Amino acid sequence: MAIDLAAPTGIDVLIEAINAVDMPGYFFTHTQQAADIIAAVGAPNFGLQLDLCLRHRVEGDAAGAIDCYTGITRYYQIAGAPDRGEPIPSDLNVGDVSQRIDASGFDGWVGCEYRPPGRTSDGLAWRKDLGVPTPANAARHDRV
Repeated sequence: MAIDLAAPTGIDVLIEAINAVDMPGYFFTHTQQAADIIAAVGAPNFGLQLDLCLRHRVEGDAAGAIDCYTGITRYYQIAGAPDRGEPIPSDLNVGDVSQRIDASGFDGWVGCEYRPPGRTSDGLAWRKDLGVPTPANAARHDRV
């Protein structure tokens, strides 16, 4: 099993619930299904990638999901809902979920997977609203 091979190297294996609209026929589409699989396997290096945009769109209560699944979440992903645009503006309160992630004690990565309307560097203004520092080389990249 991949989890067993990854364990000695310190690598975590993650799974993610993906909605049926974006990925028809995907094995599981709800966060609790992923959590049940993680619990059934019971490996310490097996965890959840929690896409908060998809959670908000499909199941709602993204903030509550942070609280509920904090023990198994190894990576958070954000984007603007409902269209997977830049995180701000969004139907998902990205500021609130960011504060909840911080309050949970999570010390891993929070990534962004969204569709910028143009050049990536032109669409990063949302970072200032969240207090995310701008790396010195960000303006040199067309696509992230």
